[in-house]
Amino acid sequence: DNFKPTIKGMQDLSFTIFNRWGNQIYTWTDPQGVWDGFANGNPSPDGVYFYVMKGVDLSGKTVERSGSITVRR
Repeated sequence: DNFKPTIKGMQDLSFTIFNRWGNQIYTWTDPQGVWDGFANGNPSPDGVYFYVMKGVDLSGKTVERSGSITVRR
């Protein structure tokens, strides 16, 4: 499965996935981007991962959201 957030009305987007130690393991800037659960070409192990989404909405306001994702294989 993939993690594909619904992102509408955003520009200058940055979406980053971190492991539980705070290491960045994946990032994308395309609003249609998706995380397939892999990092450096290898499947990420089971566990909780964190994301941070930063961008600018169409009115020019900076937006930041964060949350967690649980990977189970």
